[in-house]
Amino acid sequence: MTIRRSSQFRITFGCLCLLAFVTGPNHAAPGDEPAKSPRWETQRTSFPEDIDDLRALQERVNKIVEKCTPATVGLEVGFGFARGAGSGVIVSEDGLVLTAAHVITGEDPFGKPIPYEPGKVIDIVLPNGKKVKAKTLGVNSDYDSGMVQITTKGPNNGKWPF
Repeated sequence: MTIRRSSQFRITFGCLCLLAFVTGPNHAAPGDEPAKSPRWETQRTSFPEDIDDLRALQERVNKIVEKCTPATVGLEVGFGFARGAGSGVIVSEDGLVLTAAHVITGEDPFGKPIPYEPGKVIDIVLPNGKKVKAKTLGVNSDYDSGMVQITTKGPNNGKWPF
């Protein structure tokens, strides 16, 4: 069964709206202490069973997002019609970025992959929108993975968050 992209968007948006409604602000009376959500255990594999579980899961996801965002980057490869873009994650303090091979190679105007080019200079877009330079190191097309090295010094005494 194939679901059209517009339908996927509507379903996802609807679920997010429902989650926002269910986990929205606590409307307690003045002077009432808000109920503390239980902790969502990392090893848990079951579905949330009630609103308290959803709140605990949301709190856990927010902490993970806060921790991971500084190391999550965008990649812009190529120029003109032969352009690729995607995301990656910084995996070492010296600026190694793990991404997908198809992001590094990009596509031509007809959607065909462009052959891999080692040492190609690309742009890395940081979470704050700033762009820095990087170069391609290699790809493994069988696993759709690739590595890039940021060539600009990191913001923390020359080191990158990872």
